[in-house]
Amino acid sequence: MNPLARYRNRNNRLFFYLRGILNLLLPSGGYTRKLLERYRAMSPEERACVHRRVDYYVKLTKPFPVKENGTSIRDFRRSRKHQHSNYFFDLYESLRHFAEHLKFHYRVGDNFSVPPVPTLVKARTLTGDNANSVLMKLNKVRHFNFVTDHVAFEDKCDRLVWRGNARRPHRQKVVQQLYSHPLCDIGQTNPSPEAVPWHKPYLSIDEQLRYKFVLSIEGNDVATNLKWIMSSRSVCFMTRPTRETWFMEGDLIPDHHYVHLQSDYGDLEEKAHYYIAHPQRAREIVRNAHDHVAQFIDDDREAIIALCVLDRYFSLSGQSPTLGFHTSAVSTPTL
Repeated sequence: MNPLARYRNRNNRLFFYLRGILNLLLPSGGYTRKLLERYRAMSPEERACVHRRVDYYVKLTKPFPVKENGTSIRDFRRSRKHQHSNYFFDLYESLRHFAEHLKFHYRVGDNFSVPPVPTLVKARTLTGDNANSVLMKLNKVRHFNFVTDHVAFEDKCDRLVWRGNARRPHRQKVVQQLYSHPLCDIGQTNPSPEAVPWHKPYLSIDEQLRYKFVLSIEGNDVATNLKWIMSSRSVCFMTRPTRETWFMEGDLIPDHHYVHLQSDYGDLEEKAHYYIAHPQRAREIVRNAHDHVAQFIDDDREAIIALCVLDRYFSLSGQSPTLGFHTSAVSTPTL
């Protein structure tokens, strides 16, 4: 395999870090004004879409205090604790537009449990009261990776593919169950202390896109490959998500945006044969997946939504953001 093929269809990390450093060094005023002008010029329909997503990310509707151990934007910028990490750059990219005295709680990493106080997080559970988990678009260089797939569904291989790290017990179980299935090309790529038959060679995204079906399995929180699968011409196979991020996994409809599998994968063979025999249904799922992905493509609108999320967080916490991205807790624009 061409050594560069591993990095094709992946986000450029060098560009990501250069951009993050520039955000630290350069003033944000010009871009803030541009985003505010775009927000004010939005049609009612586009504004409604923005506020629907803000409602999704911020479920809080009542005022709350930021605890004494809350972090100010100024201290976050100066802190060495998470500086120059993916999470730091992603969060600061939005925080830098606000006054440095504003305080917040945040959490980095793959922890999806609900925090005791309203907190900016990457992922949250889809069950129970998760209002204290306020979603932000974090670690996006890894997770928000969309692809351009030039291979038509009909020209792809009639099999299901998955490659990845199988250190987590639930992933190990799936890999060991399916690695030898004739309809599957599934295997772990992480090293194993002993030779195991389900260890298989690495496959690049390009190589996986040669298959009609790509399996998505949740990892430490959400599945990293879900976004690129849903932006491709292959069909995503997965069990119902149990966690959600900025990608709004909770909005995904089984057998509409993806092919839904039972938790024991007992219907995998039946589902694969069905979509091989009914390519028009498979193409419908691909189109629906693309419609969901389309919400996240406009970088300026993504930035505006992030600012609206922070605006609501700072407002509900009794602080006074002054940018003008005012968003009520019931999605009634005030501009």
